[in-house]
Amino acid sequence: MQGPKGPPNIPGSVATPEWEKLGPIKCANCDNALFIKMFEMRVMPAILSPTGSAGMAQVEHYVCGACGQETVLSDHMGSPPRAPDDYKGGSGGNGGSTKH
Repeated sequence: MQGPKGPPNIPGSVATPEWEKLGPIKCANCDNALFIKMFEMRVMPAILSPTGSAGMAQVEHYVCGACGQETVLSDHMGSPPRAPDDYKGGSGGNGGSTKH
């Protein structure tokens, strides 16, 4: 099953990358690639709120579905992901090379 196709390469449009070409984020503890999204809830007093009203704030956390280790997404955002080892390349690509 293929994912949705992005718009054609029209100047000013944003193309959707092919799912298979995106590198997975894996748990550093057990190498699992499935995570559970959790929220930490915080109370925001009116004096700190930009609206002047008390409220709630949510902080997202991602926990490994296998071992429970928390993964910090910003740790994975610094360098571009590597192509999967079985990636053969496609038209307009680098021929499947993973050399940087």
